[in-house]
Amino acid sequence: FGHIVVNRLWGSMQSLIFLLFLCRLVLCHEEYSKWMQIKIGGGPSQRSHHTAVVVKDEMIVFGGKGEHGENNELWSLDLSHKQLEEPNHHASHSWKQLCTHDTCGDLIYPREAHTAVVYGDTMYIFGGRSDKDGSMNDLWAFDFKSPHEAKWEMLCSSL
Repeated sequence: FGHIVVNRLWGSMQSLIFLLFLCRLVLCHEEYSKWMQIKIGGGPSQRSHHTAVVVKDEMIVFGGKGEHGENNELWSLDLSHKQLEEPNHHASHSWKQLCTHDTCGDLIYPREAHTAVVYGDTMYIFGGRSDKDGSMNDLWAFDFKSPHEAKWEMLCSSL
């Protein structure tokens, strides 16, 4: 409950498993065969029923339900830094909020328990639910190719 796992492969096909648990980022480094917490500043508030995907070198976290209900926050964390591979390294990375109403225009509806998938440079969000709107059956896209022109696009509304 309240956790997400993403896998990140580096050039040598070395795999690191990242676990986002109650907004604490830990990784399982296969060379050391143990979980290690990564110190990261800022970031999303504690939440459950959110999604996390990897786009290029970034972990993207969307939505979920927190203390104040469902949200439509979109956060990014750069996973490309080699210092994440070193045990006991206190990384100076920080989360970056990618999309707000001011930067992305019309926003996807707040939701939890949705599905997220990445194809190419685009993340697709399908369905979910909210206390306000109930079950959702819509499909949205967020294109990461042009970060300065980032915006949500509704591809299909609820039936």
